[in-house]
Formats: sequence, structure tokens, C-alpha cells
Amino acid sequence: MREHLLIVGAGDFGREVLSWALGIPSQQRQWEIGGFLDNRPKVLEGFNLPAEIVGAPETYSFRTDDRVVVALGDPAQRRTFVEMLSQRGARFTTVIHPSVIMGMNNTWGEGCIFCPGVILTTNVRIGKHVVFNCQSEVGHDAVIGDYCTLSGCVDITGHVTLGEGVFLGSHASVLPHARVGDGAIIGAGSVVLKKVAPRTSVMGVPALEIWKRPS
Repeated sequence: MREHLLIVGAGDFGREVLSWALGIPSQQRQWEIGGFLDNRPKVLEGFNLPAEIVGAPETYSFRTDDRVVVALGDPAQRRTFVEMLSQRGARFTTVIHPSVIMGMNNTWGEGCIFCPGVILTTNVRIGKHVVFNCQSEVGHDAVIGDYCTLSGCVDITGHVTLGEGVFLGSHASVLPHARVGDGAIIGAGSVVLKKVAPRTSVMGVPALEIWKRPS
């Protein structure tokens, strides 16, 4: 029996994830598209999609053959939904577009999303529920924490460490051996040279602190 992929979030990124999931040849996956989980019943109006909203994340009754991926770009929101869905019995899967280039000895946790054009070189360690948007790249021996979001064309170089829930805007770069703390935000186009403190937003070249969230 084929499993059913449920995409949590029928917004902009959710519709993208649907496209990437449908781009995986049927013989290379264990599931068929089951639909979206979203509590906004009209969010897909006006879009011509081969999937519909089949329930709300808060009330849907999961079946044994359901597999879930959370298509929400914000790391904190994604964590909230994952924790709630886990308590409700959801089982998660990973979506990897066939254009992704995977080197040797890379590992990742459940619930990750690898969009088209992503490159992982070698010995990259990735946590759970991490989003790699289109054309993002990760160099050798990097460590990516749970719930991180790499926007399009992000460049993570060798031996970088990202804590949990880090958000990187499009075209951001993190240079070799740099460390980024939990919950940090790296602005689009910014270049991290050495270190970013937890819960800190940075911007620019080189990236400098512009705001820090309280603990």
C-alpha cells in the first residue's frame, strides 16, 4: 500500500513543496499526494492544483499510512506545528527533489525539505525539519541544527555550525568555521565572517547586529 503525503501549510511555500514533490518520479517515492492540512479553507481559491485541503492540522485524524511534511518557512512556527502534530500521532517524511546533488556521508533527520538545485558536499550533518530552498549549498563538515531555514541561494561553507531554528535570507553566506547561535536571523545578502550570537539578527557585509531578541 502506498503512503499518503500530507503537506502542512497551503500557502506560498506549501504550493512550492507540492510542485517539488510531484517532480519526484513515482517509482522513486513511497507515497502519493494526499493533500494539504490548513485551517484556512479558502487559501487555495484561484489556484489550479492537483491537491486540495483535506483538513486542519489541529483536528485531522491521522491514519497509519499518512506521512507529513511541514511547509512553513518560519523556523519557530514550523517547530510549533511539528510539536503539536507529533503529540497528535503524525509521522513525518522528507521530500528530496531529484535535482538535488548529494555527496558522500551526509545525514539528516526526519521532515526535511530539499528543493531543486540544492547541493550538499560531504560529511554534512543535518537535524530534523530543516528547509533547504532552491539553489542553496552546504559545504563539507557543516552542522545544521533542527528547524533551520536556508532561503534560496544561501551558501554555507565548510565546517560551519548553525544552531537550532536559524533563518538565513536569500543569498546569505556563512564563511568557513563560523558559528551561528540558536534562533539567529541572517539577513538577505549578508556575509557572516566568524560568529553570530543566539537570537540575534544581523545584516550586511560583513554581517553586523541590528537587533537582539530577549531570552
